[in-house]
Order: sequence, then structure tokens, then C-alpha cells
Amino acid sequence: MPEWIVVSRSQHADRNYVPRHGFAHASHQLVSPVLITELPKLINGYVIGFIATGESFQPVALLGLEKDKNLYLNQDNKWLSEYVPASVRGYPFTMAKNEQGERVLCIDSAHLVKRGEGGGLTMDRHS
Repeated sequence: MPEWIVVSRSQHADRNYVPRHGFAHASHQLVSPVLITELPKLINGYVIGFIATGESFQPVALLGLEKDKNLYLNQDNKWLSEYVPASVRGYPFTMAKNEQGERVLCIDSAHLVKRGEGGGLTMDRHS
């Protein structure tokens, strides 16, 4: 389960991030939140549903029916459909709301490493 932390220039300028390899992070996902703008690309290859979120609904792509079994992944963690939902492609990053309700960029803390450890890409745009 990802531990999402807000990306901060002051706290993470000396860090690298390790990009994902394949889609293993989605192996247990049964649904993926999707954007309305993605629907034309998803409609032919996915079952689309809507999950209640307070007084509104979030569109989702159904990825599986059995617990912890994503039907869009093969044994090598490669995606089996031509289009991969943005929320799956964007990992280890996501957008979330902070305490003030503002949308902020977050990263799965497991993908942050100190510069010089474990490779990865720099978080500092000037490097």
C-alpha cells in the first residue's frame, strides 16, 4: 500500500526518485479512477463504473472481479490493454488534496531515495 507524501522543493531537493518498472504496483487494484477526458480511450477496452464520493461520483475503470487480481496485467506485469489509465501510468506520482483542500503533487515514499543511493532520477529540476 503506497504511503503518499507531498512533494516539496525544500524537503526533497536533495532526493532522487526511482521510476516504476512495469505495472506491478497495480496488481492488486480492482478499480482505477479515471478522468472524464479519458473515457473515449477507455470505452472500447474497459468496463466503466461510478463510485459515490460524497455527493458526487468518480468514474472508474473496472480492472478485476476477484480480490487482488488485476485482469489487465500479465505475469510479467505488462499491461494487456492498448490504453493504460492515467492514474496507473502516473505512478509513483499522484495528485491529492491537502488539509486546505488544494490539489498537490504526491509521491509514494518508497520511491524516494537520497541522491547517490539506488540510482533514480533527480527531484531537482536544475540538475
